[in-house]
Amino acid sequence: FDKKNTDLKMTKQREIDMTELQENGESSEVNWIAINGKVADVTKYLPQHPGGDDILLEYAGTDATEAFDNAGHSSDALKTLDGLVIGKLKGYVPSKKTEKQSDDEEEEEEE
Repeated sequence: FDKKNTDLKMTKQREIDMTELQENGESSEVNWIAINGKVADVTKYLPQHPGGDDILLEYAGTDATEAFDNAGHSSDALKTLDGLVIGKLKGYVPSKKTEKQSDDEEEEEEE
């Protein structure tokens, strides 16, 4: 995991505010979801999601960080998510829990 490249990639992406995120929720033709400050377009991924499309649609247009973290996703899931990212959530402030998980994941990658 190369945090510098990820940070650089994130700075090049556009900021998406909550209003725009909500406009691209379940009732729209595209489905965006925010996880850990990243906004992902999950529209084309819906049929491939191992947990089914219902859960993604339930959280479409919202910040689904807590639900995503609570589901215990694999490192492969995190890589898939990174491939779907289209921007960053404007004004996103990570919770202390999210920051700790991120630090723990980096330590695991370094081992």
